[in-house]
Amino acid sequence: MDEPLHLASPRSTMNNFSTTKWCFDTVWAVSDRTLTGLLEIITLAEDFQDLTGQVIKKITDIVSSIEQQLLSVLTENIAPERREQFAAQDAALASESSSKLLMNQPARQGGRVAGPVTGR
Repeated sequence: MDEPLHLASPRSTMNNFSTTKWCFDTVWAVSDRTLTGLLEIITLAEDFQDLTGQVIKKITDIVSSIEQQLLSVLTENIAPERREQFAAQDAALASESSSKLLMNQPARQGGRVAGPVTGR
C-alpha cells in the first residue's frame, strides 16, 4: 500500500495563511493606489485635450475670418471686369468648404456625438 501522507502542522499552515493574506492585502493596496493615479492621469489628459480642441477651433475660426476679410479687400480693389470672376470663384470655394465641414462632422444622436470616442 501507499505510504501515509504527512500533513503540515496547524501552526505552519496558519503562518502560511497569514503570509498569503498579507501579500494579498499589500497587492490590493498597491493596485488601488495605481488605479487612482491612472484615473487622475486620464482625467488630466481629457481636460488638456478639451482645451486644445477649443484653442484649435478658435484659431481655425480666426483664420477663416481673416481669409474672408482678405478676399473681400482683394475683390474690392481689383478691376471691375475681374471682380465678377473672383466673386464666382469665392462663392464656389465657400460652398465647397462648407460642404466639407458638414461631411466631416460626426452625426449627433440625442445631443451626443455618435461613434467611438477617440479622446473627445
